[in-house]
Amino acid sequence: PLPSFAPTGRVGLVQRGEFFVRSVAVCGHCHAADPGDSDGPLSGGRAFRNWRLGTIRASNITPDSLTGIGAWSEAEIVRAIRNGNDRDGDLLAPVMPYEWFHAMSDRDAFAVAGYLMSQPPVNNRVENKPNLIFKAAKLFILGPAVDAVAPAPSRGPTAEYGRYLANHVSLCADCHTPRGGLQAKPDRDRLFAGDADPAGFPANP
Repeated sequence: PLPSFAPTGRVGLVQRGEFFVRSVAVCGHCHAADPGDSDGPLSGGRAFRNWRLGTIRASNITPDSLTGIGAWSEAEIVRAIRNGNDRDGDLLAPVMPYEWFHAMSDRDAFAVAGYLMSQPPVNNRVENKPNLIFKAAKLFILGPAVDAVAPAPSRGPTAEYGRYLANHVSLCADCHTPRGGLQAKPDRDRLFAGDADPAGFPANP
């Protein structure tokens, strides 16, 4: 199901989304047209190559109606970020760290969606080349994150709020946690213990 968010909570939402997208999660590390300019247009194209997936390119997340997310609702964007479903319900490649983002609060996730929809559209069609392993895994192993989203802790200089930001908004845990096993799953019992191959998906421009 699509998430919802009360209109009364939207004051300052786009500004908060800008802070998350540009300074906290730094979505431009993957989605910027130029990987060296994370503050530039988030029109995608950066390739991630892995034997488990094939070649997956970062999506165009500008509000272009033909090649980006311009035809999406904010709720559909939030579902993609937190659950890993695209607009048609198809599973996104786990290069997109939706298992970490799944615990992002409604307010923060809708802030990100609102900011993305406020940006200038860029026409840039992105093509993926998933391999047979990933196609089979989507049928038999992988699935969207479906657990209920817990409320975020109260904002403040506390370990609890810091844990929320580090694990589920800024993605520190995604890069700094070691991975293992056939699916290269993060070892959540060893958070922040370091990893020589962050996220398990080598990136190339």
